[in-house]
Amino acid sequence: MLFVAPSIAGANQMLFGENTAAPKGPNKSAWGNGRDHNPTSFTMWMAGGGVKGGQTIGTTDELGLHAIEDRMQIRDLHATILNLMGLNHMELTYMFHGRQQRPTQNEGNFLEKLVTG
Repeated sequence: MLFVAPSIAGANQMLFGENTAAPKGPNKSAWGNGRDHNPTSFTMWMAGGGVKGGQTIGTTDELGLHAIEDRMQIRDLHATILNLMGLNHMELTYMFHGRQQRPTQNEGNFLEKLVTG
């Protein structure tokens, strides 16, 4: 049985990773040719903090190259994570180069499916 410390029981835990290496395309680098990193899809898992467990959201094509179902923009993901932390992404600001900025740049929508299934 997995023991969960009381201090992290309600914490939102996340792990992000590249979905796959791109199935084609030369990667010109100091190490020679090879497969490119995939810029069009990624994999992540989330647990706790209000996220409904046991669900898969989104799919890629058969090569794992392009997201084809339940696509999410990165600003939507950021808005969703901030919402799960109890923060409104449209009210949260920080100073950058002397100007107030928002982490989602006035865009992004909360992904309701993440908490309701």
